[in-house]
Amino acid sequence: MALDSLFSRTANGPLALFSLVLLLDGFCVVSGVFTIPLGGGTEEPLVSPTGGIAGQVALSRTSQHYVGSSENRLVEAAINTLFSTADGDGPIDSINPMVFFGPAGSGKSLLSLGVSARWQAQYPSGEVIAITGVDLLHRLAESIQVNGGGEFTQWLAGASLLVIDDLHVVARRGTAEEFLCGILDGRRAASLPTLISLDQSPAIHDRLSQRLAGRLLTGLSVPLALPGESALKLILIQLATRTGLETSDQGCCLLLRGKEATGAVFQTPRQLRQAVLWIAAGGYSLIDENSAKAALEHFLQARRPTLKLISSMVGRRFNVTLGQLQGPSRKQAIIRARSAAMLLAKQYSGLSYVQIGKFFGGRDHSTVIHACRRAEEKTEKDQGFQVLVAGLDRELNESLSVE
Repeated sequence: MALDSLFSRTANGPLALFSLVLLLDGFCVVSGVFTIPLGGGTEEPLVSPTGGIAGQVALSRTSQHYVGSSENRLVEAAINTLFSTADGDGPIDSINPMVFFGPAGSGKSLLSLGVSARWQAQYPSGEVIAITGVDLLHRLAESIQVNGGGEFTQWLAGASLLVIDDLHVVARRGTAEEFLCGILDGRRAASLPTLISLDQSPAIHDRLSQRLAGRLLTGLSVPLALPGESALKLILIQLATRTGLETSDQGCCLLLRGKEATGAVFQTPRQLRQAVLWIAAGGYSLIDENSAKAALEHFLQARRPTLKLISSMVGRRFNVTLGQLQGPSRKQAIIRARSAAMLLAKQYSGLSYVQIGKFFGGRDHSTVIHACRRAEEKTEKDQGFQVLVAGLDRELNESLSVE
């Protein structure tokens, strides 16, 4: 289904992204930044990054929020469409299942929880099931041992809304993938909505079976991008307020944009949370230029991952072992993974080509240079390879942690 068609079907939804202040069915839109509350809690006023009248909007103190802006403007349109079909405004088949996909830090899990919480509040008579891919695997295995999987199948099939977070965990597990195909077929036939989150688009996912990917593509796939600066600024203000810190505009901008030589260091809500906690633990009471500079310097020093960590991440993504990456194999699948590992090692480890080559089986520095160049070329020409490397890039950014 074309995402652009959502705008004509939900004209009042997407346009709200560009209005000054609008409360829309539980969605709070502030100067182009919208938030989706995940539950109840006491209300608190939240100041918009742009100030002015948009600052006095009630948000929950205790609940978390999915925060987005123009880079994720299709998200709100998709969710509005999901709820409008539940209210009888058009068939659900064209968006069922609804798949949110994006890199780590884009808010897939928060969004999945938010939709399930809002659905339960809006339609309390039906059962909402929200389950992770890992839990699904465990419960399916237990159910098969106990009663052949029948009760588990009935439970998932009958939910008024089924939410599966991180479905990519079941990739390459034949029994689980076939089981999910049956669940999706049954729910679609019964016009019961299913919401899925994935790390990559099902159209180009390199680990899902074609059968399962095809089932996911029968509905609506919605890409999620990392939050833009306006959304991150709102997130930063929320985190600072809840941690007891005051903020200055200069300090927030420096923390978000980084230094000229390094660029942005904190690109996801999780990284911002770590920065705020570090600033608070350091005895600062204000996020100003001084505390922001101190945080940037600390995390720039702490963020460099080891070659072993990089290799481990690459191995999981490309389904190869450390021994294969370091070994002499010339199989294309292993060469492909090794070149990605070497490229990321050069970008993130701070080590020389000689040091990287030594780690990867004692290879010459010229071999590493050639592998990095090949990997860079592949990211431009091979979309599947580009997605894998981009995912690893996000993972490595997420590995930044407080010492």
